[in-house]
Amino acid sequence: MNDYKRKERENDFKKKASIIHNGKYRYDKVHFVNKTTKVDIICPIHGLFSQTPKNHLQGQGCPECGKINSSNHNKNNYDIFRSKLVNKFKEQFETPYLEEEYDNKNSNITLICKQCGQAYNLKASYIISDRFNGCTACKYKYRFIDLAMYNKTDNEILPFEGYKDSRTDVVTIVCPEHGEYTVRIKTLLEGRGECKKCNGYKRLMKEDDFNKKLLDYFGDDVKAVSQFKGTMKPMEFVCKNGHRFTRTPNSSFFSRLHHPCPICSKEIMAKERTKTTEQFIQEAIEIYGKEKYDFTETVYEKSDRPVTIKCNDCGRYFTIEANSFLRGHGCPYHNCNSSIMEKELGDIIRRNGYDYITNDRKILDGKELDIYIPSKKIAIEFDGIYWHNELNKSKLYHLNKTIECEKKGIRLIHIFEDEWLTKKSILSSMIENILGKTKRRIFARKCQLQRVNEATRINDFLNDNHLQGMCPSSIKYGLFYNDELVSVMTFGKTRHFIGNGSHEYELLRFCNKKGYSIIGAASKLFKNFVEEFKPKSVVSYADRRWSIGNLYNNLGFVLYNKSQPNYYYVIGNERKNRFNYRKSELVKKYNCPENMSEHEFCLAQKWYRIYDCGCLCYEWIPQK
Repeated sequence: MNDYKRKERENDFKKKASIIHNGKYRYDKVHFVNKTTKVDIICPIHGLFSQTPKNHLQGQGCPECGKINSSNHNKNNYDIFRSKLVNKFKEQFETPYLEEEYDNKNSNITLICKQCGQAYNLKASYIISDRFNGCTACKYKYRFIDLAMYNKTDNEILPFEGYKDSRTDVVTIVCPEHGEYTVRIKTLLEGRGECKKCNGYKRLMKEDDFNKKLLDYFGDDVKAVSQFKGTMKPMEFVCKNGHRFTRTPNSSFFSRLHHPCPICSKEIMAKERTKTTEQFIQEAIEIYGKEKYDFTETVYEKSDRPVTIKCNDCGRYFTIEANSFLRGHGCPYHNCNSSIMEKELGDIIRRNGYDYITNDRKILDGKELDIYIPSKKIAIEFDGIYWHNELNKSKLYHLNKTIECEKKGIRLIHIFEDEWLTKKSILSSMIENILGKTKRRIFARKCQLQRVNEATRINDFLNDNHLQGMCPSSIKYGLFYNDELVSVMTFGKTRHFIGNGSHEYELLRFCNKKGYSIIGAASKLFKNFVEEFKPKSVVSYADRRWSIGNLYNNLGFVLYNKSQPNYYYVIGNERKNRFNYRKSELVKKYNCPENMSEHEFCLAQKWYRIYDCGCLCYEWIPQK
């Protein structure tokens, strides 16, 4: 660079710098070389300092002045924080070390409750946020008076002080019949603070119900030897073959998929494995008839091994897992007849007065819709867990098909095969509700709203009426019509493994009783929750396989995100929740090698993923 050009750039730098810094600095000693070579600049307060022209033109100035400004800035932030603290909590807390501890919003501040003496050491940003609502010990101490009304025995709760943790701290309660007993605060807040001795007598009253259920499910095949003491207490049983065994009589005990006796179950599975090809073909003919399939090339090995079959309708050979074929999954080329499950669903649609089309390929330009109801613009897809796992369908297959239908104004509903086998009555009720053909219609204003603290009652209702079953919750509301529970809505703190944890509450479950349409139920239940708890925000997630978000829109929620598809693992004839097959769980339960990922290990076990359509993520914030 010649001296003329250098001088020209130097003058240009001085002119720009003077404008940016409002004439604060002098540039008499500047010798400009380029924008990254330091030059000498004179501060009127601290004298000479060196800085690159590039940084100086970006707003950087004297380093000593910067330190003073930073100190003043922190002082201003301290004053703002202290002002917010006083405005929020008045005189509730002492802050003996505030000046020494506060440096910025991430500093830990010591708070001491003036009323109970409880000390806290929390981040400054957390203290003035909406998530911190004052002394927890005092809050629980004064809630105990209100909690008495939720205690089913109306027992007296003795005074309690020194709260630290609801999971470990206990309170003493006086039962008029059995005297004093202790219970954890967390248990009490969940409405499970009854006297155990009293509750034991109540539990014995359910023994007749259990024996009736045992007889209904197994007849004379299984009989109880020991006394029923609850669904979580192991019992001794004897099967018709004389095998004695011990099992916990929970919901899995009554599963239709496996015999409860472990010895009989193994014998049944052994017979399945030793089934001959002729026996397999005979069972298939009983299901499909003689004319539909040709079994000339079929060789049966095991129930979970593939067999080769020829379809006489389309003339094509196909390979399918033997068990899946016997469960009604026939030729995958859907110009053939519908599966057995599709026919069952078709009967429900026709019974409610609607015509439908099967196996249509015109609407989605070559992609098939299993069932389409033109008058309602509703399509239903049966997703077999064999044909729709990751070996046969991509991660986005179900979601993309849903989006294509949405673009054409069609609501696409996905039903997984195992859902239809185990929850047919719930699905049938949901379909009838979507079609507007629910058997019983009741207005919510005719129902009585109650806060329900009996977890068992709510969980049983959800397991019987909600597709996803029960979910642990801390707040439960129900609508009662003529003393019958007909609608439920539950809430809890946000589940961090699902969301980002920035919301105060989560709407966990809502459903009506099967065969009922409770008009205005959701609005009545949610409005009551808002009035009682005054939440600052509520989040909820709608399964995109079924929901288009109408419920949330009516309640005033706003859609803020659409999640990617979630996955399950297909193991045997069922989908299993992926959380039970995380790497940490696989290491503990199945000795998964450390150098294998979750997916690699599951693939090696032939546990294949099957994807859904993701979720619609909604949030509710109160109107200001």
